[in-house]
Amino acid sequence: MYTSPQEKRNIIKSATKQYVKSQVKKHMRKFFLSLLKKVAVFLFTTPPGWIVLLILLAFFSVSIFITAFSYMDFTGNNENDTINQELYQNYTNLSDSTAKTDIEKNYKLPWEVIGAIDTVYNMDKPIILKNSIAQDITDNLKPIFHYKDMPITTTIITTYTDSKETTTTTSTSYVKILDKVETYNGIYTLKYTKSKTTKKEGKENKIIETITEEYNLIGDEFSENYTRLDNYLKKVRLYDYKDLIMQMIEQFQKESPIGILPASIANLPQEYIDIYKKAAKAYNIDWWTLAGIHGVETSFSTNIAVSSAGAVGPMQFMPLTWSGYNNPYASATKYDTDPERIKKYGGYGVDANNDGKADPYDLEDAVFTAAKYLSANGYSTDPRGAIYAYNHAWWYVDKVMEYANAIKLAYEDGIGTFTYSSNVEEAKNNILTSGKVSFDPSALDDIKNNRADGRVILLIDAISKQHTIYISSIKSNHSKYVAGTNRVSLHYLGKAFDIAAVDGIPVISQRYIGSPAFKVAKSLITSSSQLGIEEVGSPWDLGGISFTDEGHQNHIHVGVK
Repeated sequence: MYTSPQEKRNIIKSATKQYVKSQVKKHMRKFFLSLLKKVAVFLFTTPPGWIVLLILLAFFSVSIFITAFSYMDFTGNNENDTINQELYQNYTNLSDSTAKTDIEKNYKLPWEVIGAIDTVYNMDKPIILKNSIAQDITDNLKPIFHYKDMPITTTIITTYTDSKETTTTTSTSYVKILDKVETYNGIYTLKYTKSKTTKKEGKENKIIETITEEYNLIGDEFSENYTRLDNYLKKVRLYDYKDLIMQMIEQFQKESPIGILPASIANLPQEYIDIYKKAAKAYNIDWWTLAGIHGVETSFSTNIAVSSAGAVGPMQFMPLTWSGYNNPYASATKYDTDPERIKKYGGYGVDANNDGKADPYDLEDAVFTAAKYLSANGYSTDPRGAIYAYNHAWWYVDKVMEYANAIKLAYEDGIGTFTYSSNVEEAKNNILTSGKVSFDPSALDDIKNNRADGRVILLIDAISKQHTIYISSIKSNHSKYVAGTNRVSLHYLGKAFDIAAVDGIPVISQRYIGSPAFKVAKSLITSSSQLGIEEVGSPWDLGGISFTDEGHQNHIHVGVK
């Protein structure tokens, strides 16, 4: 499910057309009606008023027409498609700049806020980079992070094995934790629990046990407050358009480019996949749908802040849905973790790992509960309807399905392993005569003149049994060193090759999850230990021995040990 840059731009255009065209005209009409009321007495009680009235009506009609026409496109016309993309990229870059650490990224200024205000500010002129106030919006509305120093105690217990004597030392230090965040729409107060970690190690005749305290983030509390936004809108004289801006923010969020899928989809932790699959099996659900919900709701647990609606945990459950609506131990802002009480009061919360608690912040409990909820809402007969029951919005259903389909492509469809024989000469003959492998002249010369390591030949042969491929480089046309370093490249040793096309399509045109090139790269990772593969560079971060950078967007690099 790949969305091209042009389609992404069209999504933004569509959102802007829908709101800026209709809502701005609506606000303009209100303004003009108010103005007409104030002068109506004059216009209708004096002869000159009739002439003035006709002139004003003509002028206003032309103005409204011109205004509506100018908003038919996000940036003016088709010739400005590049500017469209530049604006969108600028908004997302500015949004990303408002947070540095992983925990701060949960509260970054949404690009949709920047885009909506910038669009309305420029409603009387073309919205292009030189007219944009996106930087000013960001400077004024970016989150303000408040940290505080908290004490942690470290205890070291030393036990001497020969005398059984022990000594204990305790020290206190301080660690900075994020305490509060002021955002454009309110204040988040973060909640922590304190835990202890224990580490034991033996040294000569003693055992040293180190007990260290640490703070664990468990969620946050949100207090809605639009003071910062209101003050800024007054500063740029847009306060009268606040309702329009809020509607645009919501529309941008609904129609954001869902084709821009997070890179983490291609590199899900195996422990997550294991949980999805166990829960899916228990409730007869597709595991990739559970993964899709996890991705859409909290970006795979990278943003588990309590939602504005009060939903909690990695799968974002409302406390009463989790606990049961009649549960006296729960409320709209408080969830119960007792499995028996949850069952008694009709809640969905599951203690999946049998630790005595059904905790919405425990990923295993949360995923099993999501599977139970989907099953109860008819997933087996109507998957989309069940997902709609999870969050009552069809745009949400589409987004989850987008994620789920990409995950299915990444992990289920056509992702296998490569195997090869041990006969290098036979493999060499195959790749030179089968018609499944094409070469750059220098790469072909490397094969014919034995400059390629035997494992490179075996691996090219193994891939060609499943795909047609084009080898753009082996040794001769590659530099001695890895770009930007003084490290000798595996290419120089004849132990690497580059695939520039798969199944007749350049890799650079296949940079979406599930493409033939993606499947080759993913299968190489899966086969790496058996085939002695040391590194795989590609447009995707696939974890483990894989890497990606600007220099590996147009080919798949494979290096052997």
